[in-house]
Amino acid sequence: FFIDCYNANPESMKAAILAFGQMKKNKRLKIAVLGDMLELGQREVFWHRRIGRILQKVSDLDYLILVGQRARQIAKTAPVVLKTECVKNWKEAKNKLLDLLKSKAKKESLILFKASHGVGLGNIVKELSI
Repeated sequence: FFIDCYNANPESMKAAILAFGQMKKNKRLKIAVLGDMLELGQREVFWHRRIGRILQKVSDLDYLILVGQRARQIAKTAPVVLKTECVKNWKEAKNKLLDLLKSKAKKESLILFKASHGVGLGNIVKELSI
């Protein structure tokens, strides 16, 4: 897991995505679970859509799970060929992620979790680690 679920702003989201993009896939699934960046004010739509454009720089990403209402904006500018799921909350994201891992029979996957703390993505990591 590549986990940063405490604080999310456009720069930290960009840095996490680009660092994740540099990780070698080696026949594993590469999945990004991205959630809302909270407290961005009136420009929140702009900043979330900008993240979609940044995802265009990660060529080997297999799946994108977007969590929350704001994160849906990322899908509008993310690569069209990227398999993307939009969900309401971390519980739905956990279920989508588990379904994906089971269906692809890939226990060893690279997964990026990045969102503001209020989205609760840390709960997914806790539950998967048990």
